[in-house]
Amino acid sequence: MSGNGTIRLEMAPESETSVPACPGKTLRTKSVWWPHTAFAGFQGSGLERMRYLVEEVTGYYTGSSKGSLRKYSKFVKNFVSDDTVIGVKMTTPGDEQIFRHFHRAVLLIRHPTDVFYSLIYRMASNKEISKEVWSPNTWREAVFNLAFTWYHFYLTWLNSFEGTKYVVFYSDIEVNSTSVLRNLVPFLLHKPMDESKLQCLNPNQAEAFRNSYRLYGISFLEEKLTQHLDNVAMKIAYEVKLCIERKQCIYKGDSTELVIKPFEYYRVI
Repeated sequence: MSGNGTIRLEMAPESETSVPACPGKTLRTKSVWWPHTAFAGFQGSGLERMRYLVEEVTGYYTGSSKGSLRKYSKFVKNFVSDDTVIGVKMTTPGDEQIFRHFHRAVLLIRHPTDVFYSLIYRMASNKEISKEVWSPNTWREAVFNLAFTWYHFYLTWLNSFEGTKYVVFYSDIEVNSTSVLRNLVPFLLHKPMDESKLQCLNPNQAEAFRNSYRLYGISFLEEKLTQHLDNVAMKIAYEVKLCIERKQCIYKGDSTELVIKPFEYYRVI
């Protein structure tokens, strides 16, 4: 932090980590069937990491309604959004026009504070704000805007999408991605996961999907801003609980983000 109370972004050295390709990925054929599935998550929630994991262990491509130019996200089928791919990346709030294309959805939920930092890193990596100085007022405005759009995104998918919703918390992927895959892949393919495909995963893949830029210095978000993001996250966690209770959502993880007193914790096994 400089003497006038502003925050400066700095650039860290780039990592040489690369993402290896696991051979054998393909599109769906007529002999294989699965419901048209959305991979829905707010921008910065880690969808690229989840897509990488799913592609490597299933052998099927994922798609997206729009492409990505990021260094580690050059997925082969980025502009394919039909049911020939195992899942379609969706980063826009759902509405009736979007929902009617999908039978089910995998909702990837990442805490909004982590999403905020992820988006800042992304902007830095694209050199949109590299070495730029932002004032504290700019951060406050950005946080409140993100909190509103993040909450609206997940609220619409949880309460308005009528298909089956499989919930994944990004924190579960960080703790044990293998466990997440062992539960998620059978949901996607209607059969157990091929354990041998786990060897296709790059042991350094977690680093490969992180930006090479870092913020140095103090934590620049004021306590009341992080508390605001925590409150928004708790509201969505409660909506997830209600969705599970209505048997419209499936969750098989162990995220502490769902442990919210005084509400009882429901889980679909």
